[in-house]
Amino acid sequence: MKLLRKVGSTSQILQIFIADSSSTTGAGLTGLTNASAGLTAYYHRDTDTTATAITLVTMTVGTFTSSGFKEIDATNMPGWYQFCPPNAAFNSGASTVAFHLKGATNMAPLPIEVDLGAQVDVEFWQGTAVATPATAGIPDINVKNMNNVATTSITTIDANIGTTQPINFTGTGASALAKSDMVDIAGAAVSTTTAQIGTNVVDINAVSTSSVTAVDANIGTTQPINFTGTGASALAKSDMVDIAGVAVSTSSAQIGANIVNIKGTASAGAAGYVGVDWANIDSPTTVVNLSGTSIQSVNSSASGSQAINTTANSSSTITTGASVSGTYASTAALDGVYWQIADSAGTLDMYFQFYVGYLGIPVSARWTGHLNSSNDDLRVFAYNWGSSAWDQVGTLIGQNPSSDNVQTYNLTASHVGTGGNVGIVRVRFQNTGLTTSNFYTDQILLTYVQSFGGIANGSTITLGSGSTNQDFIGSNWNVVLNNQDISNAYFEGCLSITGTGTGNAGGTTPPVFKDCNFENVTLPPCVVNNSLFSGTMTVGAAGVYLLTDCKAGTVAIGIVPTFDFAAVVGATKIALRRYSGGAIIKNMAAGDEIIIEGWGTVTLDSTITGGTVTLRGNISLTDNVVGGFASVGTLTQEARVTTTTPLTVGTVNGTASNIKKNQALNSFEFVMTNSTTHAPQTGLTVTATRSIDGGVFAACANAVAELANGFYTINLAASDLNGNVISFRMTATGADDCDFTVVTTP
Repeated sequence: MKLLRKVGSTSQILQIFIADSSSTTGAGLTGLTNASAGLTAYYHRDTDTTATAITLVTMTVGTFTSSGFKEIDATNMPGWYQFCPPNAAFNSGASTVAFHLKGATNMAPLPIEVDLGAQVDVEFWQGTAVATPATAGIPDINVKNMNNVATTSITTIDANIGTTQPINFTGTGASALAKSDMVDIAGAAVSTTTAQIGTNVVDINAVSTSSVTAVDANIGTTQPINFTGTGASALAKSDMVDIAGVAVSTSSAQIGANIVNIKGTASAGAAGYVGVDWANIDSPTTVVNLSGTSIQSVNSSASGSQAINTTANSSSTITTGASVSGTYASTAALDGVYWQIADSAGTLDMYFQFYVGYLGIPVSARWTGHLNSSNDDLRVFAYNWGSSAWDQVGTLIGQNPSSDNVQTYNLTASHVGTGGNVGIVRVRFQNTGLTTSNFYTDQILLTYVQSFGGIANGSTITLGSGSTNQDFIGSNWNVVLNNQDISNAYFEGCLSITGTGTGNAGGTTPPVFKDCNFENVTLPPCVVNNSLFSGTMTVGAAGVYLLTDCKAGTVAIGIVPTFDFAAVVGATKIALRRYSGGAIIKNMAAGDEIIIEGWGTVTLDSTITGGTVTLRGNISLTDNVVGGFASVGTLTQEARVTTTTPLTVGTVNGTASNIKKNQALNSFEFVMTNSTTHAPQTGLTVTATRSIDGGVFAACANAVAELANGFYTINLAASDLNGNVISFRMTATGADDCDFTVVTTP
């Protein structure tokens, strides 16, 4: 125990803890008194030649009695006592004093060292003696420079800040004001006849005043500015005479403006209006005359400057009718290749399906083709996901002779799916009572914009086709990956991710996850930042998985996250950077690699058959691999430490020590701890093994012997130390492993 007291301290009561040497759990010893058999106390000051005995006496807890010794509370604070050293122990003339109590039955010796230097007397400053101050306790200060100017060049500073620049103070507290009398400005005397300061302006905005019209109280006679009102109601009244040299009309308060250019391009349009090219303001082309045009309120906004077109996907469906030629894929290009659909018994019913992503808002569907019967027509619908009904958005009229025409049907935000149907848009063509009609589609394009909004809180999304290159951003939402390609997709704020994601072929388009929680998922090579793992993450494809600032999740308490290499997929690397919590590693095989740096527990499962494991940080390792992981793979832990492994060698884990290579070392000590309490454990039968320069662990040459209090000792033979880097593993039933690495010296 090391304490700090000021030299000359008196009446000191020390709170001390006395351990029970017979306890294997570090318990305190109770029942001691000043008269306990064998109990002795001594003190020694670092300037004394011998130790001084202390005759212990009884005392009242909390009250100083010289040489007093008293148990505090055997029930609630077992092992705690108060001890009152004699005042002479703290007298001046020594810098430290040591106390030693020992001798009672089952009492662990108690050393106490008290540092008597708890005060600072400054006698020298950068090697120069500090003079005794005029007033004790208050240092004298001579300032050499102010703002890097020698004080020898500064006018004397007194209560009035000099005699030529007096500054006087009026009032007190918050009402204190500084009153200044200015004598000179730039060396010229200030007039004392009035409180005003006369100013001769040399330049205005770097222009000589000789070239500037005289400025008077009204800012010149040709541009008068007058002030009306007072305080907050004060206004400046300006009479503007000219704009760019042209006289301003005085017949009204308005100013007429003729806009000559917009962004450097001549403005055109009807008199009184400005022509604006709304299609592309940055590169003006066609001029639009907005005469008589009203601009309505905007109901939705796009995140990009232009709308986006997409084509129908494989979920397009014929409900009634027959496909004569082509497929949905025939409708992507405007190339004269049609998807031809015939009615069935006078009924034709089909819909095109599109995917616009979770931020997409449909604007319109542009259809090119023909219906070849002039007696028939098809009604056109868009599915309303809110009302679960089809909204009619137009009618397609049949015609003879058959020739392509172009139709555009307007859609709204209600025509895009949400939740499990997020991003899905359906456009339907349907009617009954047809007379042998054939419906030809050369091309159909869905136009949509991307909104600024995010995914609604609490919603659950099941991904559909077209999830690549999409942004999925929200807070506390859920996603089911649904075996979809998520290459180059971005996920943020997801409370629960489940299912299987695919993609990132070649490893150049990884999906990115941020602030998410993974339950049971299968992922392609990906990047994960600041996220939780609450289930099993299974490797879906060979590649690199970079997981940074992640931790074990709290959704499924008691379940340790599992990282499953799914050995069949091929060589894979998982990097857990700054990871926190538990992790179980499964199904690693030759060629696989995992790097874990951070703090927590790592379990190597019995399903592992090979690979490389690198551990860095405060990590506890459990090796359940058959025969030990070192027998099938490579374990690198040069930067690993644990809270349960005492570092008994000078430096550990790949750092140089003073242990000689190929030279025996007797009585090498180490500590074994209980696997439950992690306290020093006695009575163990310890097995000692070592690995030399990365070789297989083998038994040490000599047996381990117990020392005391959880300490054990072994005589290391020269053969045990015949290498450059040697890892030792000490194991025993019911105890934590004691693992350490020694780097020998020649």
